Amino acid sequence: MALPARVKLVEVGPRDGLQNEKGIVPTDIKVELIDRLTRTGLPAIEATAFVSPKWVPQMADNASVMARIKRGPATSYPVLVPNLQGFEAARAAGATEVAVFAAASESFSRKNTNCSIAESLARFEPVVNAARSAAMRVRGYVSCVLGCPYEGEIAPEKTADVSKALYAMGCYEISLGDTIGVGTPAGARQMIEAVARHVPVERIAGHYHDTYGQALANIYASLELGVAVYDSSVAGLGGCPYAKGATGNVATEDVVYLLQGLGIDTGVDLEALIDAGEFICNALQRSTGSRVARAILAKRAS
Repeated sequence: MALPARVKLVEVGPRDGLQNEKGIVPTDIKVELIDRLTRTGLPAIEATAFVSPKWVPQMADNASVMARIKRGPATSYPVLVPNLQGFEAARAAGATEVAVFAAASESFSRKNTNCSIAESLARFEPVVNAARSAAMRVRGYVSCVLGCPYEGEIAPEKTADVSKALYAMGCYEISLGDTIGVGTPAGARQMIEAVARHVPVERIAGHYHDTYGQALANIYASLELGVAVYDSSVAGLGGCPYAKGATGNVATEDVVYLLQGLGIDTGVDLEALIDAGEFICNALQRSTGSRVARAILAKRAS
């Protein structure tokens, strides 16, 4: 199969990236980051999460973030919700798209959401129904699609079963997350092929963490199968509190550079993206996790 001519990137740094920060990131910084990311031309930016501040204190300012960002006409701002209560709060804050999250690992599901896979799916049904009534789209996440910190390797069929359930429920797109970054191209291919027997390829997204340095290789393998949507995190922000040593999602800058090199259109301004990454790294007082950003910033300084 020929590689896709265009790829949609879903920027998850403001939510997936910042939710694992130990110190509270000021709302002003989050808003400025999202506004900078909007100006890069990104078509989707996951802005925040409407979850309990007891469990995820970094997202306690969710409504303030949604109220203050400058929304671009060509950009969507999905937010994560765990249940109907979170959905109602998100809708009240002006969200127009939400995301729900399940896992392909029973152990991870219980550790992450304190319920079984079946119970988590049951929680999402009223969310999807309410979203449909409100003319809002729902995106579905599946965690641990290639490996779990508690169960090890995950069979492709387990990922396919959860993906099938979310798609049948009404999720318009299923994001397949290698939460601990253990996947390799062969495993990613097998997993996507299994999911694609139940979910159209054009409704599948790749969400690869880079713990073992395999994220870009996994993206390329996924491109070969026709997957044309990828989640990524500016400056490689993020991690997983339930997976010790797991790094953040693949850096958006690195994905854009790869896709540009392949002649694939993203609509994203790489230079502006690097500037946005530099802004948040300076605010967090850390180095970027993007190799492309490091190289280009070094070149600028020389």
